[in-house]
Amino acid sequence: MLKEKKKVKKGQSTLEYIILMTAVVIAIIAFVGSNSSPFRTALNSTLTSSTNTMNEMGGKIGTTFAGADETAATATE
Repeated sequence: MLKEKKKVKKGQSTLEYIILMTAVVIAIIAFVGSNSSPFRTALNSTLTSSTNTMNEMGGKIGTTFAGADETAATATE
């Protein structure tokens, strides 16, 4: 009798997991699916800001290394 209850509990847990995952997938599709959703707009804004910041930092690093190359070339002459 205990084994039967355990199987039912396990099956119930699996079903709950499937329902939860289905709800999460539907929510993700609903938020990301449309182009005008607030979630998608916020995500694009965050990614654009991050990309711009990385490009600025890359430019600063490139300038620093270029300056170091010029200094090294001047020192060897």
